[in-house]
Amino acid sequence: MKKKSLLKEKSLLGTLVVSFFILLLFWSTYFQIARIQEKRCYKRMEEGVNTVIEEVVSKLKRDSTVLNATADILGNSGDFSAETLEENMKIAAPLLDTMRIRVLMPDDTIIQADGNVTDAAG
Repeated sequence: MKKKSLLKEKSLLGTLVVSFFILLLFWSTYFQIARIQEKRCYKRMEEGVNTVIEEVVSKLKRDSTVLNATADILGNSGDFSAETLEENMKIAAPLLDTMRIRVLMPDDTIIQADGNVTDAAG
């Protein structure tokens, strides 16, 4: 009788040990998969951020080129009347993604690309 009881105890102990190791294996696998997924997410996020940075820098460079070309055209024409400035700004404004064109005139007025004139005195 004692032999059967001892066998049952060993069997129960073996089952508990195997169950513990299975549970341990499950948890370690779960956390390893979670860590791998987290690294993948960070990598995708980093790639997305780098893509956005490249796009923004590219747009800023392009806008800077457009503004410099517009300034050269206006500077070489020598005609700084409001109508000429407005006409040139209306041509350049649709080409800009990140910047706006405004011209500060010597008489402290600001001419915007849409033709509005604002007093900037002071």
